[in-house]
Amino acid sequence: MTKKRGLIVFSIILTILTSNPVLSVNVFFDGFESGNITGWILTNAIDASNWTISSGNPYSGVYHIEARPRENTEPASVIKKVISTFDYDNISVSYYRRLINLDSNDEFSSYFYDGLSWILLEQTGSNSEDDNNYLIKSFNLNNNATNNTDFQIKFECTANSNNEYCRIDNVNISGILITTTSTTTTSSTATTTTTTATIGQVQGLTATVSGNSVNLSWQAVSAS
Repeated sequence: MTKKRGLIVFSIILTILTSNPVLSVNVFFDGFESGNITGWILTNAIDASNWTISSGNPYSGVYHIEARPRENTEPASVIKKVISTFDYDNISVSYYRRLINLDSNDEFSSYFYDGLSWILLEQTGSNSEDDNNYLIKSFNLNNNATNNTDFQIKFECTANSNNEYCRIDNVNISGILITTTSTTTTSSTATTTTTTATIGQVQGLTATVSGNSVNLSWQAVSAS
């Protein structure tokens, strides 16, 4: 009977693991609908205009951010933000961007900071760019972005003329919560059978059997 009960418990565990995928959640989102860029850090080259909040042609809502540096010193206009990814794994970055009239002398680029160095996400380089509409850009980051209190995101725009500019909207950082615990208690007379396994994002499974009832607790961890 004990062996049969153990097999039933393990079958239930496998069913839970395969039917409940670990979902990504928002760590940070800014659609700039507050009408300001409070919390973002701005820097610029001498004589360059910096990123500003704007209501002219957002991807969605009312506002977006825009840079018209009118300067070719790279990087002319920079906007960045510290966003802790503490307790999150599988970090990804996405944003909508529209680049207008950028020629070979101009450049747009984006980066993330892993605590030691800036890592390039996207760079137009010497390529011309003139978007008719917003384009979504998405990136899955390496393990250096995981559980990182020093994580940052940065956008740079270098453009020399007033009709050359960069627009950004709906910046999103997402990830999977590293540690979550779900525990169900039963009566003090319950018989406890413990099965430990590592499958996907779950480790340390405990099954408590009481009569015909089975209660499970587990801990989600980062997949190696």
